[in-house]
Amino acid sequence: MRYIAFACILSVIFVSIGCSAKVQDEAENSILFGAAVSLTGRYAREGRMVQEGYDLWAEEINKRGGIQVGDKKYTVKIKYYNDESDIDVNKAVTEKLITTDKVNFLLGPFSTTLTRPSSEVANAHGMLMVEGAGAADSLFERGFKNFFAVRPPASRDMKSLVYKLSLLEPKPETIVILNEDTGFPKSVAKGARELLVRKGFKILSHEEFSKDSVDIRPLLLKIKALNPDVLIAPTYIDGSILIVKDAAAVNFQPKVIAFSIGPATLAFTEALGDKAEHVWGVSLWEKELRFRGPVFGSAMDYAEKYKQKYGHWPNYMNAEATAAAITYQLALENAGSIEQQKVRDAIAALNVETFFGPIRFDKKGRNLEKMMVVMQIQNGQKVMIFPDQLKEKAVIYPDPSWGQK
Repeated sequence: MRYIAFACILSVIFVSIGCSAKVQDEAENSILFGAAVSLTGRYAREGRMVQEGYDLWAEEINKRGGIQVGDKKYTVKIKYYNDESDIDVNKAVTEKLITTDKVNFLLGPFSTTLTRPSSEVANAHGMLMVEGAGAADSLFERGFKNFFAVRPPASRDMKSLVYKLSLLEPKPETIVILNEDTGFPKSVAKGARELLVRKGFKILSHEEFSKDSVDIRPLLLKIKALNPDVLIAPTYIDGSILIVKDAAAVNFQPKVIAFSIGPATLAFTEALGDKAEHVWGVSLWEKELRFRGPVFGSAMDYAEKYKQKYGHWPNYMNAEATAAAITYQLALENAGSIEQQKVRDAIAALNVETFFGPIRFDKKGRNLEKMMVVMQIQNGQKVMIFPDQLKEKAVIYPDPSWGQK
């Protein structure tokens, strides 16, 4: 019996050693990325979009055997924590990713509101972060050397839309801006206002509403009394849906209603049905764009892989998350190292076209090469209406009244 017991003990020891060796081997042959994403709370919808974009990239890379870094291939893993759409939770889990999980690199969360604290924690630890969903201009004025965004700053989001407005016949003259009172929408609104003034439009009013609003009909009645030609509304998806629903409820129908986020997503048209008709929006990326690059090939190739995995077409929030991950991949391949400084320098030196479009960063970590396309919902589908070389259909203008939609 003693010999049997001793043999069992030895067996357990050898199994434990074997398991430990396997875990260590996997760690040595993989690169661990970390991301705080919102899976609950007000940004849960968009947070899932970001996670899907990251996961699609990781799956594709691992199918190919990993990332070639020098003479070694690394598989990739992504460690997620739910930040609950909360700033304090976001800080805590970002800290945990760095100090407890010992991630190699950080990917960003959704929204400026959460990218700001997450990147501050990263910066305090000298940790790289590449992201695609935090865009307020102020993020790039902090002097952070290890922070990069694959999308342009928010102040540029309405540039193409304002230009398209200036080309309409007859040209609209009066504008009201209505934005959510948080960082990204404020930056979009500020940039749009400057562009509109430069193009000769008259700003009748600039209003804000709380991110926690559930009824803005009184505010929309106030705006309706001004009789603007155009309503420009920088918000997130839920805010865009709220504005359209409440505008219909008070029968407020300007010639154009335009949003920063919303019309580019399936969630917008599903929530609004016919009320979404003829609404304008902007998008950083669409599957019909003629971009091509490493990993996924063309924009359409990427979209088809995404649809195969998730059962529906991607939007630009999915794509910008994937583009952030690809940025790391290309930098790792170019650096031939997983050392932070070498990868950081390789990111800063990137000048490449991808399925998402061009990626090249300025000294502040901004990708100024990207431009927005303008779209409109027609017959329940988003179609590109600007720039002209990408136009799928002519714009419907002015927007018919609610009763005619």
